[in-house]
Amino acid sequence: MNTLTLHSAKRMLPKHLVLLTVLLGCLSVQNTFGKDRTSDNARVEDGTEFRVLVPQFATEEEAQLGYSVSFALVHEIFRTFDRSTPFHDDGRFDPNNPDECCLPKNTIAILDPSLSKQAYSRSFARAKFKQAQIVLWGKAWPYGKDVVVQPFLTIARPPQRLAGPPESMVRSMESTAQNQWQWLLWQITAEEEDGSSATVSLTEFPSSRYEMSPIVFDATKLELFDSFDGLQVYKEKSTASKKAGKTENKMNAIEHAPGGWTKITQPPGWIQLPDLDAADTVEYIGGLVHFMRGNWKRARISFEKVRSDREAPTQVRRDAALLLAASQYRLDDTCAKCEEPMKFAEGLNPYSETTAKYFFMASLAAARSSSDAGVWQGVVDRLDRVRSLVPEDDDFVKNAGEVLDILRSQAGVPVLTQP
Repeated sequence: MNTLTLHSAKRMLPKHLVLLTVLLGCLSVQNTFGKDRTSDNARVEDGTEFRVLVPQFATEEEAQLGYSVSFALVHEIFRTFDRSTPFHDDGRFDPNNPDECCLPKNTIAILDPSLSKQAYSRSFARAKFKQAQIVLWGKAWPYGKDVVVQPFLTIARPPQRLAGPPESMVRSMESTAQNQWQWLLWQITAEEEDGSSATVSLTEFPSSRYEMSPIVFDATKLELFDSFDGLQVYKEKSTASKKAGKTENKMNAIEHAPGGWTKITQPPGWIQLPDLDAADTVEYIGGLVHFMRGNWKRARISFEKVRSDREAPTQVRRDAALLLAASQYRLDDTCAKCEEPMKFAEGLNPYSETTAKYFFMASLAAARSSSDAGVWQGVVDRLDRVRSLVPEDDDFVKNAGEVLDILRSQAGVPVLTQP
């Protein structure tokens, strides 16, 4: 059962700090709206949750506008995750197939005070302070009957102090501490008969900074996010149905449905909040968090949608394609469906070091089931492509070469000594 708890004031001004929490467990979703439970000077100590931080958007107009924009975006994120796992291959939610892929912890989206300065460095510092993994921040301004929003996205460090992290993380080799983790995007290990092994890994997301597509919100609809006190409650999912009362300053929701409908418990019935199109931003955040949590199937669906969105920025579409291939590999280690998104990413930027490394990983994964010397030569060419784009002492090239030699030898293809 999905639960959403909301506390609201009549007019939520920025000085009244409000914490919006969206808890996404493996088998349930709980959302809490209320006053900030941690002060700016208090660090969150548990460090066991995935956090999406949404600071109040900057605006030269009344500060309420920035709050309303941020809350609307967090609400869209919540709706994206409400039925987040698992899905059928066609994207339909499967209520009879329980989600067993992810951490038995939660994902939280927090509506946070505004950044002291609109800058990636400040957003990253705020992520570190709040132990958040994603920060969605930006600016908003009125434009006629609309509100224009320019969002930016920052990806930070993984959660720490995890007893059993998902496959998207690995212990950091740079720290001796037992509780330090780093992202693990893609890893291939080759083992020899004598027990020795070699591993090549990608341990960072393709990018950590994004300028997302501008968003245009209907100003009238956005005003509904100023306060959640006094919303009309209906017995059924229709404004023509019997009225059941109005919301107060606390609300518990147990179900979400198309058309902006949300089922609440007190008074029992349905409220309707507007659907706001947040373009590629919310879908990409969904893919990132699903990937972070180890839900490859749902991540694949999100990244496919973003990659296919012609309105999304080139960088976002490229990274969605790379992460789509990484998700496909998690679902099928032969990487049978990896080549198409990799060619798409390479077509967007053929001189990208990051793309070259991902393409090598996809080629290596696909070649492992082949004894064709031509296929393996293609992998060698991919590694040469990486080598031409990175410094001579690049660790990825060194590790990739060792894994390639082992796997190629095991496939029965002669290993040629590098000059």
